[in-house]
Order: sequence, then structure tokens, then C-alpha cells
Amino acid sequence: MATFNYTNHFVSGGSISASELQANFDDARNFLVSTKLDTGNLQTPYTNEVFNFSFDSISSGGGPEVRRFDIPAGITVVWTEAQIAFESGSGATVSLQFTDDGTNVLSSTLTQSTAATVASSTGFGVSSSEGGSTIVVTVSASGATASNVTATLWNKQLLRS
Repeated sequence: MATFNYTNHFVSGGSISASELQANFDDARNFLVSTKLDTGNLQTPYTNEVFNFSFDSISSGGGPEVRRFDIPAGITVVWTEAQIAFESGSGATVSLQFTDDGTNVLSSTLTQSTAATVASSTGFGVSSSEGGSTIVVTVSASGATASNVTATLWNKQLLRS
């Protein structure tokens, strides 16, 4: 692990000049730039992230809403929780599934049939997705039109040095 040292050391009650303080800031900047603080020097190698998809309405029988995105190279996404909810739509049921290059990520399709209530799942058939993967999110409604639908994919992303 890299060791960090300041150029100037200050004592309580003493006076310092702006140039001395700036030198210490420069030391901190140079340390961060030169060591790049690899994951071994970090408390945790992950950062918590969320992918959120909102839809004004999804019609029953109108076909699913589909969103695609690619995970950038050098990033590993570890799936932690999926959620689906809708604000209104008496008799509606909304469903969420998403795939990693064609393979279902959720162990089973997540559904919710009660408005203003969040359904969630931590059951994943694919626990993580690597950079370069294409993720396809599919949200559909049955029974009636669902309004203000939100699909949320909670995840941790592995930091790279």
C-alpha cells in the first residue's frame, strides 16, 4: 500500500501561508494521480448504482416496452435487486424481465398487480454481467393499462484501477 506524506506539517494555533497549504493540496493531488489507488487500497472495490426505467403508461395487449443498453468495457455489474411498480391501473399487472446477451438475469419474471406497491426480487439466474454485455429490459402489462410504471435494477459495480 502506498504511503502518503505532506510537505508541510502544521501545529494547532500556528500560522501558515497560502503557499504552504497549496503545497499540501498539490501533494494530495499528485499522490492520487500517481498511485491511482487500486482496488486493494480502497475500503470496498464496489460502488452502489441503480438503473431506473420510467414509462408514462403501458397498455395491456399493446406489446412490451423494451430498453437496451451496453455495459462499458472494464466494468463488472453485480446484480443485487430488481423492482417493478406502477402508480395506477385498476386490474393491471406489470411484469419485468431482463436479459444479459439473451440469458434471463432474473430467476423468474417479476410481477406486480397492486398499484402503488413495489415488488422486488433478489433471485438472479445470472449474478453479474461483464463489460461488453448487452442488457435488454422488458416491461409489459396485462389485464389493463398501467400508468407511471417504474422498473429499477439495483447493482454494485466493480471499480477498476
